[in-house]
Order: sequence, then C-alpha cells, then structure tokens
Amino acid sequence: MLETADKPRRLQLKLDINEANIDELERQSCEEIFLAREREYRDSYRHIPALGELKGYFDRVWGPGIAFERDLAKGSIRPLLTHIKFFGVVTTYGSPWWITRIIAGDPGRKVLMKALKPMCGRRVRSFLLAQYDLDRSTQAARATFIAQVRARIGRI
Repeated sequence: MLETADKPRRLQLKLDINEANIDELERQSCEEIFLAREREYRDSYRHIPALGELKGYFDRVWGPGIAFERDLAKGSIRPLLTHIKFFGVVTTYGSPWWITRIIAGDPGRKVLMKALKPMCGRRVRSFLLAQYDLDRSTQAARATFIAQVRARIGRI
C-alpha cells in the first residue's frame, strides 16, 4: 500500500517470474520492486493505458485500407470513414486537468482528436468531454459530468 497525502492507495504488483529473472528478483528487496512498479504507474500518465486493451480494435478498424488510404508517391493520406458524421469521445482521467493537459500534454486527446478523427473526413463534427481528477471526485461532481454527457449527446 502506498500512503499519499489524502488517503492510502493500493498498487497492485504484478510480477512475471521466470527462469531468466528469478535470481534478480531474489536479490531485490520488496521496496525496490515496489518503487519500480510505482514508476511504471506514474509513467501511465504519459500514454493511454486502456489503448493496449483496445489494440485489436484499432488494428482492425482504424488501419490502412479501412480507415485511410495512403498515397506513397504524394505522401498523403485520404480518409475512408467519411460516412461517419459525428466523432464523440467521453473519457475520464484519474489526475487533475493540469497534470493531464500541461505536464503530460494530453496524449489521449492528441491520439483521438488529431490522429483518429481526421480519418472521418474534414466535415465530421466532434466533441471530447473529460472528467478530470476522478480519483478525488465527489458524487456531485460525477453526477454533474454525467448530466453534461447526457446533454451533449442529446443534442446530436
């Protein structure tokens, strides 16, 4: 368990133990292993952890020949999902907005809105709604966010 200023937080340690690393793991103390996993946890702010689980979907739907066509001679990409008229994203972040947007550079927004959205063509309408600081949010804040999502989707 990791103690933070507000409350204790549990960090699950998942160790892959095999013949190659068993000796190294035996030499390391529990604290060293924990600190290494804590660094991995903090590094997850720099990318989209859930994308690893969605990789198969992205490979099948958003790949060349399906979502876009490449013209290697011209060095251009032509979107193929132009039948999609609306591209909406609803997401949550565990960290405050300033860590996600200013420090980490908001990688989720960049991938979704600058890499995937253009595959739907220039005329696609879009929105991105984000609930920040979910780890410390109140029931009232979550209810407000859900109301915003319902209102936005209701206008489609």
